This record gives sequence, structure tokens and C-alpha cells, in this order.
Amino acid sequence: MMINNASPKKLANKELRNSCISRPTLDNLIYLIESHGFDVIDFDNDEPNESISALIDNLNLRKLITSSKAFTYQNGDVKLVFICDSLTADEKKCALAHELGHIVLNHLKHGCITPDVTEEYQCNEFAHYLLNPSPLIIISQSIRKHKTAFIITAVVMVILVLSIVGIQHVNKQNSYYGEYYITKSGEKYHDKDCIFIKSKKNIHRMT
Repeated sequence: MMINNASPKKLANKELRNSCISRPTLDNLIYLIESHGFDVIDFDNDEPNESISALIDNLNLRKLITSSKAFTYQNGDVKLVFICDSLTADEKKCALAHELGHIVLNHLKHGCITPDVTEEYQCNEFAHYLLNPSPLIIISQSIRKHKTAFIITAVVMVILVLSIVGIQHVNKQNSYYGEYYITKSGEKYHDKDCIFIKSKKNIHRMT
């Protein structure tokens, strides 16, 4: 598996954009990990689950379970992310974001992650940008998420503006501007000060 050469920041932003997530929750992070084909396994050293304990022994992961709060394992089609159940929700978010970094950055080799300072630093950077997206990412995700609502709102606003303009135009046409007059026998309209009607008595004001 080749190492992903893209920066952790770009990859974190890509994960957010592709999933339409702006502020990852614990459930979101589990969803993102599962979207890469991995299952998230909660383990509890104080009250071990029998089936999970058997899985740990079969994969020879007992040592890691007792020394780690979270780690990723991959061997063929077996893809697992282990997370300690005693962690707080915020701690789990940080741990899962870090492990997702290993997956996205292609740090996985046969079996478990081999400790590497550079890779750990990259995953910490990935987790930071994933859990603390920029305002631009948040705004763009909000627009994408509510795209239909934005389109409907925009259309309604356009219709409203056109309606107001139309009403004003009709009102202007139907409004009475100035004073116009016509004689009883005449066929033309005249201004009030028109010399042709100035001395006439039989005039009528018209709209």
C-alpha cells in the first residue's frame, strides 16, 4: 500500500467535503472510519466482553489492548479500529480522528500500525484539521447540505422582487399624475395651463 503524499490538512478537508460533514461528532467519526471498510470495536479491560476478548486473543493483540487506548489493525480483509470504552466522548473523538488519519494517509502495513514519529505527527495534524475545520469549510458544507433550501429561498426572493417591481409598475400606470383636461366636444387631452382650454368653461378633468 502506497503512502499518501497529500498533506494531512488537504486530506482532512477532503474527508469533510466528501461526507458533507462540517463539525464531526463521535458518530460521524465512526461513520467515516466505516466508510473506509473498517469496523470500530469498543474494548473494556475492566469488564471484557467474551466475544471481543476472544477476537483479541485470536489476533494476538492482548499486549496492545493493555498498553493502548486506541489502535488500528489490518490483515487482508480484517480491518478493525479498537477504542477503549472507558475514554470520554471527547477523548474518543480525538483518538478516532487520529486512527482515521492512519487509514487515510495509508500508514497501514501488515497487521498493526508500527510506531513512527513522523506518521504519528501527521495523524495528529490530520485529527486537528478534521476536528477543527476552517470557517470556509463550515460555510461551504452548510451550503451543500442545505442546497435545496438555498435554491428555493433564492427563487422565492427573485419572485418576490419581480412581484414588487411589477406591482409598482402597475400602480404607476394606474396612478393619477398631474392634471389633464378635455373639453365636452374635444378629442384631445390638455395640460391645465394649455392655451387651448384656458378660456373655456366646459372642461372636465380626466385621469
